[in-house]
Amino acid sequence: MQLIEIKAIKKNFGSKKKLATVIRGVDLFIDRGETLGIVGESGCGKTTLGRMVAGLIKPTSGEMIFDGHDILQKSHREQARGRIQMVFQNPVQSLNRQLSVGDQVAEPFRLLGGLGKSLAFERARLALDRVELEDKYFDRKPSQMSGGQLQRVALARALASKPDLIVLDEPTASLDKTIHAIIISLLLDVQQEFGVSYLFITHDLTLVRSISQRVAVMYLGRIVELATADELFKNPLHPYTRALLSAAPTFGKQIHRERITLKGETPSAKAIPFGCSLQDRCPLVHDRCRSEVPRLVEVNQGHQVECFAVNPGV
Repeated sequence: MQLIEIKAIKKNFGSKKKLATVIRGVDLFIDRGETLGIVGESGCGKTTLGRMVAGLIKPTSGEMIFDGHDILQKSHREQARGRIQMVFQNPVQSLNRQLSVGDQVAEPFRLLGGLGKSLAFERARLALDRVELEDKYFDRKPSQMSGGQLQRVALARALASKPDLIVLDEPTASLDKTIHAIIISLLLDVQQEFGVSYLFITHDLTLVRSISQRVAVMYLGRIVELATADELFKNPLHPYTRALLSAAPTFGKQIHRERITLKGETPSAKAIPFGCSLQDRCPLVHDRCRSEVPRLVEVNQGHQVECFAVNPGV
């Protein structure tokens, strides 16, 4: 059952003379209890998309249907208040260095839950315990804790409002590799217990495969391929996806892939060519790629690709 559906979302930055279209008509949905992974190189727009879903950035145009209501409309904006949360790559930037961890986890219980200070503190202690932080951390300041501990604090804060959806923006990128498995295991446990959905943004292809049911690949502000995690990694179809996955480490019985290197550099968001945005780098380019904009089309059940070479009849 769908929790949120994004329709034709766009986001522009800058003035008319120096306009950068960072998100260029994205369509996707997330089911209840599902993890949807978003991958792509730096600058592809995945963090901007996540911030729009979390309500931190207003889209230029499009719709965002959450639990049956377009929450981009002013009359329905309150519908998502507290029900969509975000956990950032660097937890230090999202926490107040002057306040104790307990105060910061208790805050959403007071503001969104309407609880008094005493009861909010009690709930905050339970929330910290749920993310496996002992009571001794309650009165500590962020500067007295490690990166992995702070990411757990950020997750505890996000869970305080009992959200239906959490946007996770590179939640393990700033952490030591030894902490990755602990945080991912915690996220999976929380999801199983509370039924929360995740929008999981990352550049780590191995990680996204292990945690996501479906994965969307972004390039220059568009979804160029979307499939179940297993299908995408076993049968990548878009030229960009194939190049991206060819650089990922393989394990066990996975098929060895020859490294694919695309020519040239990724264009600026201010100078994206008309037609397919990969046209100047793609080994499969032909005239149609320069004269028409490809659409994301289903080629197999649940497997969508935006490419004329893959979908010549579209």
